[in-house]
Amino acid sequence: MRILLALLSGCLAFSICNPLEGQARFRKKARVLTAAWASPEFEAQRQTPDGLAHMSYHIYPGNFHQGLVNDSSLEKISLQEIMETLAPEMAEQNFTPAATFEEGEMVIIVHWGVTAVQEDWADLFPEANDGDTEYDEDGNETGYVDSELSHIATMDRPSVASNAQLTGINRALEKKGLLPSDREAIRSLLEDERYFIVLMAYDWPLLRTEKQHKLLWSCRFSLPAQSTNFVDAVPSLGRAAAPFMGTNLDGLDKTKTQLGWGKGTVGELEVVSEVSEEELENIQSE
Repeated sequence: MRILLALLSGCLAFSICNPLEGQARFRKKARVLTAAWASPEFEAQRQTPDGLAHMSYHIYPGNFHQGLVNDSSLEKISLQEIMETLAPEMAEQNFTPAATFEEGEMVIIVHWGVTAVQEDWADLFPEANDGDTEYDEDGNETGYVDSELSHIATMDRPSVASNAQLTGINRALEKKGLLPSDREAIRSLLEDERYFIVLMAYDWPLLRTEKQHKLLWSCRFSLPAQSTNFVDAVPSLGRAAAPFMGTNLDGLDKTKTQLGWGKGTVGELEVVSEVSEEELENIQSE
């Protein structure tokens, strides 16, 4: 089986149209959380006497996370539109689309979607925490149902840990010396759904010629999904996270930004070549 490798190339002026344009909208703010990592080798390579080195990239789709809610806005924007929206912000960091299949320093695997937040069992079964014991007419304890509910209510939601890693919030939770109150405040960020994008940049020449997967940098950025939609979230995520792409962050950056779309001039997404599934399947799911 062959997989098409897509990249942004050429120069095409465009104006992005919001698919939700007909809905009533007003300007709102959102706080974007960003976690970023880069290898020391890449950081050194990126710095030059004249500033940030120019580097070009290809893109490849990773995993789309639909979450557990029915969110139609996730279907209203494609990966192509996501990258077209991020491209102007990335260009300010001297990251631009590669012009040909052979060119480029990086292939960026893109994961996107919304976190999956399960219902809190303690909220679904509040009677499990009341501490009462039931008895039958003969005075025998009948605690079967309550004991089962109590077990369910005390289960930790398995999505918390995976969502923390997916969004990069785990980096803040793993900091040494974190006060219990601060840890709880950070964990609370995971209690509701978050829109997110994850960029993972691999060494493209090494992958193309030697089939080796070397991660150069990664950037995970997210914002609360409540009271907004993924279409409006994407440009806000890009504006807040772009300055940290290809850098190292100690913990999380918290940037307040406006929700909404913009205009720009970026490359056109097109298929330029084919790469075997075997060459890319290992990094697609990372």
